[in-house]
Amino acid sequence: GWSVRCDGAEGSRVIESSWVIDASGRHGVIARGEGRQVDRSTTTLAIIQRWKREGGWPEADRHFTYIESYDTGWAWSVPLGDDLRCYTVMIDQRETELAGCDLSDILDRELQRTVHLGRSREGAQPVDQAWACPASLYKATRYARPGLILSGDAGSFIDPLSSFGVKKALSSGWLAGIVANTALIDPDMTEASVNFFDSREKLVYSRYRESSAPFFQSAAQSHGTSYWIERAQAAKKAAVVASDSGLPQADIRNQLDLLESNLPEADVRAAFDEICAQDRLGAVRGKTLRIFEGPGVAGHRIVMEQRLGSALWPSGMRYVRGVDLLQLIEAAMSHDQVPEGWAAYNASGAAVTLPDYLTALSTAFAAGFLEHGKK
Repeated sequence: GWSVRCDGAEGSRVIESSWVIDASGRHGVIARGEGRQVDRSTTTLAIIQRWKREGGWPEADRHFTYIESYDTGWAWSVPLGDDLRCYTVMIDQRETELAGCDLSDILDRELQRTVHLGRSREGAQPVDQAWACPASLYKATRYARPGLILSGDAGSFIDPLSSFGVKKALSSGWLAGIVANTALIDPDMTEASVNFFDSREKLVYSRYRESSAPFFQSAAQSHGTSYWIERAQAAKKAAVVASDSGLPQADIRNQLDLLESNLPEADVRAAFDEICAQDRLGAVRGKTLRIFEGPGVAGHRIVMEQRLGSALWPSGMRYVRGVDLLQLIEAAMSHDQVPEGWAAYNASGAAVTLPDYLTALSTAFAAGFLEHGKK
């Protein structure tokens, strides 16, 4: 177990617990000692400063967040009030001269390299001195073990340009609570639960790393500088690793932000086009389909449930966009017309939208869970 001593004005107090969730963010109070892999392909430093404009910013700009790339970095500005905004530049500390430089001067110099954001400060004055914080990428070697869970940024940090950091942290904390709850009420599920969390966090980091690649590639084409070219190359390499990782899926019902299916989008789209080309669906069981037990989330705990796997997708999955694939396969094989299969699915359980049903149906074909029978 864990023991924490708290010292205060009224004396000391010792708190003991069998489980700890490290949600201390980048500080990683416990996480740093558990093993952290820093991505050294790029280094990023954030420099931040607040600016105030008497009378406020123009109404058209007052409530919006702005992001702009430039040759040696990228910048963003977020409103803190009608007359107060935060400006941040994301620079490569290996390429930027920092020694002996004032952070406010560096931020001003970098913003002057932008086309729009630098000019948006006209009529505004800095409220305080600029400050800096690291924004480079890292991930844990392992995200959970019996008694300890590394949640959110304590476990891994994705590139802020992906804009999914808050969503990633919230869903990670949500799942960490479920894992701890499961272990406390059902100790026999402890090992399966921590392995489930570890696999899910590794997959999410890889997928978000992959999703940032198009942003970097677009900026590299526009600016052609080492800042963007190196990041585009690193993200592209990470995308290849992610697609070849073979990480097991973390099956979580009705959590669309948890990246339930890792199938290439092109394969799912191709399967959808094939469905549309059929006069009748003619769905039959895939030749390599197998159904086995694997961990998944049900309510506030991890449970062992049936999952679908195949030669194309051996790690298995159960839900896609909240659609139960096991239930979908039964409906699809029983009805030759997609609308009829959708209606049958909704009649037998929680209703789903047609777009979600079609996405799940296409995924089932792309993964080899279903095949088109002979016409």
